[in-house]
Formats: sequence, structure tokens, C-alpha cells
Amino acid sequence: MNKIIKIVFSGGPNVGKTSILQELKKRGYDVRNEIFTQLFYEAQNKNKFDDLFKDKKSLIKNLINLQIEEEKIDSISAQKYDFLDRGMVDIFGFSKEIEYSLTNQEFLTMTNSHYDLCFIPEPLEKKFYDQNSIRRQTF
Repeated sequence: MNKIIKIVFSGGPNVGKTSILQELKKRGYDVRNEIFTQLFYEAQNKNKFDDLFKDKKSLIKNLINLQIEEEKIDSISAQKYDFLDRGMVDIFGFSKEIEYSLTNQEFLTMTNSHYDLCFIPEPLEKKFYDQNSIRRQTF
């Protein structure tokens, strides 16, 4: 089996990560979904978005587990590249943003993820920033 090269697109909101990855997907590459948006949309649809942040430990545990599942590579994939929309590094940054101190076990679990390349696009100009009900961070 050939080594699959894992490439993660990380960085702030609204810098073009998802747009780039959608184009790669159109061209036939394997692209892993962003787990943050998935989790946040599900919570919002159940009118429980704010509840997510009441138990930060549970939120981080949920994000780590979802990311682990998203990163599992199908061993029969013929693709050489596996692209990810965000990775464990983003959960680490998010934990800082919500002022949650990772436990040693959470940190070790997160550092078990390996990426061959990490792209962090430069932020766009403020006029392009799209804040919405899911993307609540200010520019």
C-alpha cells in the first residue's frame, strides 16, 4: 500500500479553506469535512447552539472524537492525497479561544494526529469577512 499524504487546511474563518477544498473535491480528490461546522449546524438546528458551550470539556471531547473519526483513512482508497478541512491543531486553537485548558490525555490524543503538510491561508480583507449564525467570531 502506498503512503497516503495527509494535507490539512487550517487557519481563521473565511480565508478560503473550504472553497479551495471544494475545488479539489470537484477534481476528484478525497476531502474530509470540517467537523466544527457539522457539529455547530446540528446544534443550531436543534436550537441548542448555546448549550454546546455550557460544558466545555464535553464540547472539546466531542470535537476530538469527531476529528478522529473524520481522519480515519479508508485503507482501500486509491488516492495518494487526503485533504482535510481543519485538523486537531484547530481544536487546540479553539480550546484556547473558549478558555478551556486541555487535559494531558486530550493533548496526547490530539498530538497523535499526523499531517504531512499544513496550509494556513492569509486572512482576507475585512470587507470579505462573512460573520453568520455559525461563524460567530468577529474579524
